[in-house]
Amino acid sequence: MHGETTQTVLLCPGLTSSKATELFMVRRLVDANYNVLAIDFRAHGQSGGQLISFGDLERRDVLSAVRWIHANHPKASQRLLGLGANTGAAALIAAAADPRDGQQIDAIAIYGATTDWIRCSIP
Repeated sequence: MHGETTQTVLLCPGLTSSKATELFMVRRLVDANYNVLAIDFRAHGQSGGQLISFGDLERRDVLSAVRWIHANHPKASQRLLGLGANTGAAALIAAAADPRDGQQIDAIAIYGATTDWIRCSIP
């Protein structure tokens, strides 16, 4: 986490993406003086597993990351922002609606429409 800033972005990559594929975004956010935690969802990147749920189980991953950020970097995460792409966005939205831990997310921004991957999967 960056030294002086009190704002942290939780970066939630989309389907078939990982934190490694989002490094361009991480660099821009760090240059703009944000702390960044980029995560790999289950069955993506360096995370284990073979199954994905298109947002439902991944919501739990987001909530776990929120708890970890606040427990381990309370000063650096006085303002917690979520940034998600397609299925990562779905997981982030669902997590933000959680009445307990989700309320610790101060704002969210999403990009990459889920309709793109839904349209591709319909024969």
